[in-house]
Formats: sequence, structure tokens, C-alpha cells
Amino acid sequence: MNNMKLPYFPLYAGDFSLGTEELTNAETGAYIRLLIHQWKNKSLPKVLTGKLVCYLDEWPALEQYFPLCSDGRRRNPRLEEERQKITDRREKQRLGGIKSAESRKQPTKLLTKQLPKSPPNIAESYSESQSEEDSKKKKDYSEEFELFWKVYPKKIGKRKAEEAWKKLKPPLQICIQQLEAMKKSEDWLKDSGQFIPHPTTWLNGGRWDDEKPKEDTRQVGKLPTYKADDKPLTAEEQAKTDIARKQALKDVKEWGKKHTAKPRKNLTN
Repeated sequence: MNNMKLPYFPLYAGDFSLGTEELTNAETGAYIRLLIHQWKNKSLPKVLTGKLVCYLDEWPALEQYFPLCSDGRRRNPRLEEERQKITDRREKQRLGGIKSAESRKQPTKLLTKQLPKSPPNIAESYSESQSEEDSKKKKDYSEEFELFWKVYPKKIGKRKAEEAWKKLKPPLQICIQQLEAMKKSEDWLKDSGQFIPHPTTWLNGGRWDDEKPKEDTRQVGKLPTYKADDKPLTAEEQAKTDIARKQALKDVKEWGKKHTAKPRKNLTN
């Protein structure tokens, strides 16, 4: 890459104008020509020869821009700095392209290792086991907890909240009733719901057993829902969440009907 010839060099108008303001038009033209020669050949000779002799008249004013280097050749330092910048940038892009191409190929290699050459039935069983694992992940949370989660307004720390739910085994319907009451309370409605506790905190505190709070009729309907990053939802997200919450309340009622113990029949004669 370092040996590749670069077809262009940057010319910064402000810097160039400021640095050559004392030069005549002829000297400025000669200066540009000598820069081009250095860019193509990486240096100028110590003494202008060959095609460069035509700039001998302007050379006394331009020699300061091309100091003599340790190898006996002349170079404009700023031009070589720009050459190195472009070279480094191109090399970085080249290496980035190689890395990106390798990362795109990697999943195919991994899949080949996971699925060795075998009859079709082995590959099928592998696929089935994968789908079973996926379905287990989807069903990781219990039905009761999922209903609680849909209704709770601050959706933060789901995994920890589910652990607390398993440990405490709170009564779902009482939890929902308490949550619906808290959503209309002053404590949860003030300051855009900033004081709503995280669901894990609420569960660990056994807050479903609290007394029903007094309803704040001035702000009913203004309770926001919070995302995992502790920021309120947008208006569109809030509308979707409200619909999901209403559906969850219906689901809780259905769940209650299914899980309410039926009265035993009187077996006495």
C-alpha cells in the first residue's frame, strides 16, 4: 500500500493562500508545478535539472519551501505529511474491509463445524433440538408473571422481577387490583411518574398488601410507562402499551375464572 502511487494531493486553499501571499503569479505557478513533481516522484533533486530548469528564475523565492533532506533530495514537509495521512487512511480502510469480509464468512464456518457431514435425519434432529431450545426461551416466564409485567408501568429489570415473583409467589389478582389503584394515586402520578418503584422493588416490598391509596382525580390518565432505559415511552409507544395493558387486564380476569376453585359437591345423602 505504501508503494501505491496516489493520483491526487490535497490543496488547502486558506493555508496555501496565506503561505504564498508574498509570491508573484509566476512564482506561485512554479511552486504548484514543483509540488506536483514531488508528489509524482516523491522528491526534487538537490539542483533543478532536466525539465525543472525552466523554474530556475523563480527558484530563489521557492527554495525555502523545499528544504534539503538527509538523503540529498529536496522535499516539501507539509506535502509529505499529507501523503502519509492518505496512505494511513487507505491502509486502515483496506484492513477494515478484510476484517469485515472475514466476519461475514465466519457464521458459515461455524455452522459447518456444528453440522458435520451426516445423513439427513441427523441434520433434521439438530434443527428440531434448536427449535425446542428457542421455544423454551420464549416460554421462560410464567403466565402469571407475564400478566403482571404487562400491567406494571415501569418495565425495568424483568429478569430480576421474575426471580422475585417466583420466590414470593404473590396473588396475581390482588397485585393487579393494587397496581390499578396505584396508577391513580398522587404518589405515582406526580412528576410524570418518576417515583414509581422498579417492579422488583415493588414485589420485594410486598406492596400488594398496602392499603389502597387515595385517588388523585386531577391527574388520572396521565401515568406514563417507562422503558428498560428508564425513559418514558413516546406517544405512539404509550398508545400501543395502553392497548396491551387493557388486554392484559382482560386476560387476568379470564385467568381468574380458570384458576378459581370450583365448590365441591355435597356427597352426603
